Amino acid sequence: MAIRRWHPAFRGCAPPQVSHVFGLTKLLAILYRPHRRFPSLSELANRVWGEPRLPARILVVDDNPIVRKTVRAFLDWHGFKVCGEAADGPEALRALRRSKPEIVLLDINMPGMNGIQTAAEILAKSPRVKIIFLSVHNTPGTLHAARTWARAFVPKSAMGTALIPALNNVVTAAR
Repeated sequence: MAIRRWHPAFRGCAPPQVSHVFGLTKLLAILYRPHRRFPSLSELANRVWGEPRLPARILVVDDNPIVRKTVRAFLDWHGFKVCGEAADGPEALRALRRSKPEIVLLDINMPGMNGIQTAAEILAKSPRVKIIFLSVHNTPGTLHAARTWARAFVPKSAMGTALIPALNNVVTAAR
């Protein structure tokens, strides 16, 4: 049988192309148990990759509607739940009361109440909310101010590669 040749329990170790592809060795070990009933697909997924997590509720705050729509589509595509959008600080505070997000993606440079002031108000009203700043300003002063109020800082120029890892870090640290 082919599994007997590849499975580590039968031959010492699996070939590299089998053992490193999405935990295939572990999946084969789960599948090859003739004395047990065949597990369902969801049981297999839970055993190999762990229990599924509910997506975090995210509020997107940016003065640019194109950025808001782009971030929302990007997060939806990656399985996160966007519970609301806001264009400025006061609207973000109203959306915070209405939608009860776990994470707020917040632009620093907004008209009226900027992102730093909005972050201070959000944390005063809801201290359990995690804030991630998104900004085109990547200066040392901006980074210092962001570290004071936020769990992470993601430059908009690197949003495609840095936002999802930052969100995953914040979600796993919060749970």
